[in-house]
Amino acid sequence: MVAKKSAARRAPSNAERAVPTAAERVAPARLTAHEKGTKLVAELLANAPELPLAECSHCGLVWPADDRFFPRDKRTSTGLDVFCRNSKDELSRKYREARA
Repeated sequence: MVAKKSAARRAPSNAERAVPTAAERVAPARLTAHEKGTKLVAELLANAPELPLAECSHCGLVWPADDRFFPRDKRTSTGLDVFCRNSKDELSRKYREARA
């Protein structure tokens, strides 16, 4: 016995598919590096509020004193750089552009 295909199982035709309008096709706004970091900091502090914090000497933002936010620098007493990763990347990019 051959089973018939149910109408509920078939894929919708192109006419039946919901086609997004131009306004709906707009890509979501991208987060900047600082916004992504701020979101991650909020999640980290919610889970572990006793994390030590450090202030970036360039941008002035306060980040967790962790190698995820500050590059390692064995010359400092904390073992971390005084500039956060985002600021260090920004300064490096500006330097490379100026030298090009």
